[in-house]
Amino acid sequence: MKLMKSGKSATTKKKSYRNLLIAYFFLFLALSSFFVENREKPVLNWIEPDLHVYQDLSNKISEGKIPILDFRLDAYPIALSVIVMLLSPVSRSFELFSLGFGLITAAFATATVFLLLKISDSLQVEKKRIIFFALSPTLLIFNWARFDIIPVFFLLLSLYAFLRSRNRLAGIFSAVGALFKMFPLSLAAADFLSSRKFFLTAILLFLLINAPFFLLNYDNAVYSFFFSVSRDANPDSLFGLLQSRFSLNPTSLALISFAILIFSLLFVKLKARIVELTFALIVIVIATSIRFSPQWIVWMVPLLVLTKINPAFILLLDLVNVLVFPFLYATFPAFDLFIVLRHAFMFLALYKLNLINPNMRENLQLLKQVVFRRKGFKLW
Repeated sequence: MKLMKSGKSATTKKKSYRNLLIAYFFLFLALSSFFVENREKPVLNWIEPDLHVYQDLSNKISEGKIPILDFRLDAYPIALSVIVMLLSPVSRSFELFSLGFGLITAAFATATVFLLLKISDSLQVEKKRIIFFALSPTLLIFNWARFDIIPVFFLLLSLYAFLRSRNRLAGIFSAVGALFKMFPLSLAAADFLSSRKFFLTAILLFLLINAPFFLLNYDNAVYSFFFSVSRDANPDSLFGLLQSRFSLNPTSLALISFAILIFSLLFVKLKARIVELTFALIVIVIATSIRFSPQWIVWMVPLLVLTKINPAFILLLDLVNVLVFPFLYATFPAFDLFIVLRHAFMFLALYKLNLINPNMRENLQLLKQVVFRRKGFKLW
């Protein structure tokens, strides 16, 4: 009798989650429709520029042109071409293209929430924490009109495969995510510090897929990878503050950024679970980037949800991020202060999760063991 009751309870719970996921999909879609209709309002005028780039890319593909081979992609990855190619039948209308793009991002956002539900079982995380990702202001405001949710999905899919000991699949999903944006390889980097179960698969597949483009049009392929280095810093990044104060050129900024990145990595606590270590690597990459974009916060929110950090902290970081952009962007007198505050919250998260090791010498010794003696740490 008890078994029958528990079985019914599990079935009811599954139906409940399914209904919530369906409702969430339509909520995400409704928000994207609202933003498209109101895009001319001052606080929403940031919507069009990126979507116009995606629309232009879709039009070029519909004309038979091949990305990288026939034209440069700037900072946008080759995998994005596959997504916008699906929208080529409606690419002549901005409204229809935007809603189609919102449909795709809504599907990936819903699938990401579903993945978090599955991963929470493996990590024994309270499911109610997932609401802080599902209703994340950064996710709902920015990411219907950006494609960051797609690599986030593949990052979590790779993590889920790893937790289920499907290591080859974990490597494949990590590589596929990196074809959209590079940050899913942070999970492979964390695996490199462990038993290296899927690191090699991820790196080899990523190189294998990109190799033909480098061979057929090397200049265009390289350009898409290093486009950001040649540009000024975003105003809402720490390096934007630095550039405005000292009038540094993009090359100098890139060198300073790289130096800070390497220096910061020397203080990351290497003996940590794979979720926390992946989060630490992403934080450092984001914080030291000269081209910081507000939607990048969504890279780290699902990982924070899977840790033991206070959910209120996740919400606070999220709210400060959307305050910086678009609401206070370059107009509010204390705009610079909020930029510093947002980045401070990111590093505070590392501290609260005990991911900072002040002993640089110990970290260097551990790295030496991993790289040269091929000894790893148990991350899971």
